[in-house]
Amino acid sequence: MKLEKDCKVLIYLLKKEEEKWVVAKLVSTHNHELASPHSQKFLRSKRKKSEAQKNLIDLLDNSGVRPTKIASVLIT
Repeated sequence: MKLEKDCKVLIYLLKKEEEKWVVAKLVSTHNHELASPHSQKFLRSKRKKSEAQKNLIDLLDNSGVRPTKIASVLIT
């Protein structure tokens, strides 16, 4: 499967309360084929996170770090 760089799909979430997130913006139109059920297991979003990674995500989130920055920390 080829990565499509010009795909405009996005979901923008806002944290409203301690345990409540709301969708602020959603663009759901893809400009490419989606992953087949067989190949979905290879997608980054389907990978399991270790307890250490989950704890780091919680720590960074509670410290006010934006989700995009948290994701970049996990990638490197």
